[in-house]
Amino acid sequence: MTTGELTQEVPLVGALVEAVDASGGVHFTATTNSDGAFTMTVSGTALSYRALKTGYQTVYWNNQLQLATSNAFSATLGNQSPLSFVLSHLVSVSGTTAAGTRVQLWSGTVLISEVVATTGTYSFTNLAPADYRLVFIAPDGGTTGTTVTVPADGSTPTVPPAPEVINFVPKNDSWMQAKDISAQLTTANGAPVTIVENLSGLNESRWFKFKGTPGGSAFVWLSNLDVNLDESFYRDIAATYGAIKDGATAVTQLGRAPTVGDAPTVGDAPTVGDAPTVGDAPTVGDAPTVGDAPTVGDAPTVGDAPTVGDAPTVGDAPTVGDATYAYVQAQLRSFIGISANGGTANEFISANTWSDGFYYIRIHGRRGAFSLTKPFNLTIIKTPGPCENVHALTAASGGATQIVTGYTGP
Repeated sequence: MTTGELTQEVPLVGALVEAVDASGGVHFTATTNSDGAFTMTVSGTALSYRALKTGYQTVYWNNQLQLATSNAFSATLGNQSPLSFVLSHLVSVSGTTAAGTRVQLWSGTVLISEVVATTGTYSFTNLAPADYRLVFIAPDGGTTGTTVTVPADGSTPTVPPAPEVINFVPKNDSWMQAKDISAQLTTANGAPVTIVENLSGLNESRWFKFKGTPGGSAFVWLSNLDVNLDESFYRDIAATYGAIKDGATAVTQLGRAPTVGDAPTVGDAPTVGDAPTVGDAPTVGDAPTVGDAPTVGDAPTVGDAPTVGDAPTVGDAPTVGDATYAYVQAQLRSFIGISANGGTANEFISANTWSDGFYYIRIHGRRGAFSLTKPFNLTIIKTPGPCENVHALTAASGGATQIVTGYTGP
């Protein structure tokens, strides 16, 4: 025999209690009386117990919400009576917005429902107590969002006004569209520069780039987070992309992979600092598959959702010479490092800049995380070095007839 009671601030009358097996099959039932109590005669089989009533959230014994995580027991060998259940009201979240706006209801990174506010009103029903995110997508594509908390007492939740969402135009959601902040860093002359922007969509990234200083350094700090965001740092992806494309063209013209003495192999450019490049220096034509590069530090686990504008998933890599292949490999080979702390902790990267090419910063959500209600702060400090004005040697137009005439001295 199993006994127990159900409450929701007061005894809950007329609620159904079910004893179910691991597949959800119902074996025994009981209904609560005027005191919210029940008695159920059961067998010795290990069963889980759940309580349900229209307008309330279904709950398994021991405050579990899913059968998979419920605590089964045998009334003969380990009877846990009396069982106690606390059921919470299911409520609706409603509001008004501009007619034609798409309104999405999210829980974390899970899209629960979407409606169109055809006449300017929206409503989501039967919501259990939790924190939710509302996303408003206007007919012109403008996006805002807000958070709403459904209380356990069944009262009507208040939907706060949606704050402004900060997105740059053009949208800097791939390394090819990275926002160039070189001028701001030059003007700052070693002082911090802070960029404020939202990561406003599932699996999106935000990209920034700046001109490096030979012998200098850069400090990159990501803060003001309400979701789990990470930051990655790269040397000149565009230059690597161009080298891969040029190398592929050389292969096509030669009709074979270049031998010693031919054009330099892809990846011969000096690496940033003394760290080897990710997926180091394969020869033109080697065509390493996507994913050959080992992860660095605490990179998100394999299987995390790729971000928008990111490399295609493993296996998608096309043949050498294809622009998509070059796009994928350029990002992999230019990778320097990642800061991937857990939760909403700040992220930090400090790196030397040994060339005057571009360096790239990518902000991305762990497992697709994003926030419309709180923009992140990205702070960069670029420190010049002793080689500030040193650049690669270039010959005069038309070529040089004599580079070194000789030297005499002490």
